[in-house]
Amino acid sequence: MATTTRRSTIGLALAGGGPVGGIYEVGAMAALAEALDGLDFNEFDIYVGVSSGAFIAAAVANRLAPSSLARMLVEDDTEEVFDPEMLLRPALGEYFRRALSVPVLFWTALRQYLSDPWHLRLIEAFQGLSHAIPTGVFNNAGIDQLLRRLFSSGGRSNDFRQLDHRLFIVATDLDTGESIPFGAPGYDDIPISVAVQASAALPGLFPPVLVGERYFVDGALIKTLHASVA
Repeated sequence: MATTTRRSTIGLALAGGGPVGGIYEVGAMAALAEALDGLDFNEFDIYVGVSSGAFIAAAVANRLAPSSLARMLVEDDTEEVFDPEMLLRPALGEYFRRALSVPVLFWTALRQYLSDPWHLRLIEAFQGLSHAIPTGVFNNAGIDQLLRRLFSSGGRSNDFRQLDHRLFIVATDLDTGESIPFGAPGYDDIPISVAVQASAALPGLFPPVLVGERYFVDGALIKTLHASVA
């Protein structure tokens, strides 16, 4: 009697680690693909990425080979170049919005202090001025722009639901600390580029990313690898 064997489901989970970590992961995958016959990183069933690994996972799930990613990261003569300067632009809008809030915060704190100066210390009353501190140094909108352009050609897609394989991008809810897997049911209607932007929004370096009515930051804040999502 003839029997059939079912191939096991294969998943790839990529961790954070900043630009160096992402480059390391691309190099490791390119080396493995070259060394092991039949290993195709673009044909796995499930991809999970967090922080810098989110960018790599989204690209590989979109049929960009590790070797192609490696060329994008290190060469400047390719049509699709990863430009680090897009991620290092000052968050001028964030600075401006915070600066505009200073007068209101100052007068609110002063009014609060004068209402009860005998029981409220001056430093306590003016703690609210901390809200004028920018939440990020750089503008991370470049991630969204770069990936939108990258995933809009070559048969790729910026829509989780249109990919041939499952893709999960993990980000952290800023208010609850919950890890959210974008790409899962209920979280698959946002662009992949926005999910990657949120997953890589390291607090202090990049501002939080607003998705719907919730703010999201770096998915590696809870843990650097989310293999359990797969």
